[in-house]
Amino acid sequence: MPLSPVACITGISGQDGYYLTELLLSKGYTVHGLISFNSQATFDLTNSPVQLSKFSGPVHLHYVDFAEDINFAELFGRIQPTELFHLAGQSDVRMSFELPQQTAEVNVLGTIRLLEGVRHYQEQSGRELRCFVSTSSEMFGKTLISPQNERTPFSPCTPYGCTKVYDFWQGVNYREAYGM
Repeated sequence: MPLSPVACITGISGQDGYYLTELLLSKGYTVHGLISFNSQATFDLTNSPVQLSKFSGPVHLHYVDFAEDINFAELFGRIQPTELFHLAGQSDVRMSFELPQQTAEVNVLGTIRLLEGVRHYQEQSGRELRCFVSTSSEMFGKTLISPQNERTPFSPCTPYGCTKVYDFWQGVNYREAYGM
């Protein structure tokens, strides 16, 4: 019998992470979630057993700080995910103006640390780890083009939007440079 796919979700305690977890569990996935130590989550999975008990299968939580150097390759070696959904980040637009450096540290450097972890994990283990790096409509700013698509020019007008454009291009770069 084939093993079930294993998903790793960063930002599992946010709204999108919550619904993605429900979907993946319903499809037979084993789910591991990465939660920031300083997360003020919409769906607080760490302090609410009621939320965790709503899921149709077990959810394994791992605490990380995307603003710190983390050995993601070692973590991936332990949980052996087949898919990674990167939803984590500092997403409060107002806060991105108040704390632009912290927003960049978490969103930009956190994504690079994660992608580097995937690259090293794949090199060390010989296993493929498919990655999804989330972005935001904030990448397009106040564009008059609607709806936006892959050909819509980026024109971010917030520090948060700028970090998501950077994350998008880093995802493209790692895919093309390393086959991720």
